Order: sequence, then structure tokens, then C-alpha cells
Amino acid sequence: MIFTVADHFYTTEIIRNFAAVVFQQTIISMPREIEMHICLGSSCFSRGNKDVVMLIKEYLKKHHLEDKVIFKGSRCMGNCSKGPNIMIDGRLTEGVTLALTEGILEKELAKLK
Repeated sequence: MIFTVADHFYTTEIIRNFAAVVFQQTIISMPREIEMHICLGSSCFSRGNKDVVMLIKEYLKKHHLEDKVIFKGSRCMGNCSKGPNIMIDGRLTEGVTLALTEGILEKELAKLK
């Protein structure tokens, strides 16, 4: 079989497109990190976010999510009257209590398990 220059470029293009699709599927299927911020402003802190911090740390450790969740304290989020507040992947959750925390984490972090 004789290959022309056009055949070579066509074959190269097919391989390049296949590699791009495989790469995109790999990136899509890779677990990603989730960013979680907890308000440590004085209002949220005094309403119990100190205890919520400890509960979240324990939850992440128990479920082996410490390397998948970037967990940070944050200054006041500006929703003091509705606090305590946490933000997970850009979504604000207000009125967080110890009793609600585990359910919030189960819902928000389910895709990482």
C-alpha cells in the first residue's frame, strides 16, 4: 500500500483528535478539589462556628477527604444576622449548626467519595 502526504496528514489528524478526546475524558473523570470556607467573624464564631470547624475537620479525616477539600477559615462573609456561615465551592450556606453540619457535608461532598 502506498501512502501519500495527504494520507499522512489525515492519519496524524485522526490520532491528534483521538488523543484530545482521551485527554478531555481523563480530565473530566479526575476527582477535583473542592474549596470550603468557614466564616470566623466574631458573630459566626460566637454562634458556634468554632465547634463546626472541629466537626468538619473530623469529618474530612474520617472520610479521607483531607486531600480533596481545601478547608480554610474566612473573615466575615457579611451575612452576620444569618450566620454561622460556610461557603462550599462558591455556594453560601447560612445558619449552620452542629446538628446540620454532617448533612450539609454529605450533600456537598458526595461527589468526592
